[in-house]
Amino acid sequence: MTIRAFVQAFQAKKPTLSQEEALLLANVVVETVKGFLSVIAAAAPNQRSTVTAEFTKMLSLYLVAKFR
Repeated sequence: MTIRAFVQAFQAKKPTLSQEEALLLANVVVETVKGFLSVIAAAAPNQRSTVTAEFTKMLSLYLVAKFR
């Protein structure tokens, strides 16, 4: 999924988001996912599900706050 696709999805979810706000939100999400990928790659196999659960909570809470 490209940044543009995230921007479109975010604006569809919350039409009051400006292009700039949606772009910032998309960039934050993409960069967060990139960071997560390096963390998950470095995690011990028995810790990956725990790391994934924490990441999912963090990203979910961020997005819920932004779409209120």
